[in-house]
Amino acid sequence: MMLFFDVDGTLFDISRRFYFVYKKIVTGFGYKCLDYDEYWSLRKNNRTTKDIFLMSGTEELLQAYYEQRRQEFERLYTIIKCDRLIVHPSLLSDLKKKKHKLVIVSARDNKENLLRELEFNKIDMYFDTVLTTPMFSTAKDKVNAITLNFKDLSNKDIIIGDSESDILAGKALKIKTIAVLSGIRNKDTLAELEPDMIVHTVNNIREVIL
Repeated sequence: MMLFFDVDGTLFDISRRFYFVYKKIVTGFGYKCLDYDEYWSLRKNNRTTKDIFLMSGTEELLQAYYEQRRQEFERLYTIIKCDRLIVHPSLLSDLKKKKHKLVIVSARDNKENLLRELEFNKIDMYFDTVLTTPMFSTAKDKVNAITLNFKDLSNKDIIIGDSESDILAGKALKIKTIAVLSGIRNKDTLAELEPDMIVHTVNNIREVIL
């Protein structure tokens, strides 16, 4: 069986990184930022980045975000400072013992920093392949990345992620889909996509797969 893992919101809790970048830009322009809980309530309810920045100030904030997001969001210092590991390494180890193939499909522009984050958290050895797509990629981008590298998918294969692009990619590939609630969307939003399963975190797949 092949297991395709999203990274941000699935393997790692990156909520602090999202908020860190948002707060840095807003306060840098002298505006008052939303508090952490309010910011994430809006994000999980599918409010757009534009909505949130305009609630915090003016169009100049939004423009600054668009100009700085790649540099700030994928700086290794910011990643290591803010991200927290969600997945239990023991889960990955047990999956490998069962001879499952583990593949990362991540919307990270900077693959080198992703590999360094995996290594820093001592989980790099569990993944057979690491695929990256552009930041803010679509389901189609993920489908293309997977089909370019893997030709013989089975309906027993699974994609696990926290966003629309993960679930829609799985459906397009005709593989099973598991949505996790540890990322950027709430249960109601993910349920509308009709994944095969919704779990609290990636660690809950143990009961299903092992």
